[in-house]
Amino acid sequence: GPACLRLRIPLAHDDIEQLPGQLQLDHQLEERLSAAIERWYPESLELTDLCSLAFVRELSQISDHFQKIFN
Repeated sequence: GPACLRLRIPLAHDDIEQLPGQLQLDHQLEERLSAAIERWYPESLELTDLCSLAFVRELSQISDHFQKIFN
């Protein structure tokens, strides 16, 4: 999978409890993130995609969707 999905940050239990509620992973958040990844994560990526204005706009929209998940 993508590196950003493999990132792990070890936190003590006390640190986790201090995170805002919407950032604490629970079953509901996991389901919402999984659905968003399935819906919006591209199956493949070509160098030419990164030069496409339409693709850049799509990435911006995807970012907006993920921000809504956490708010």
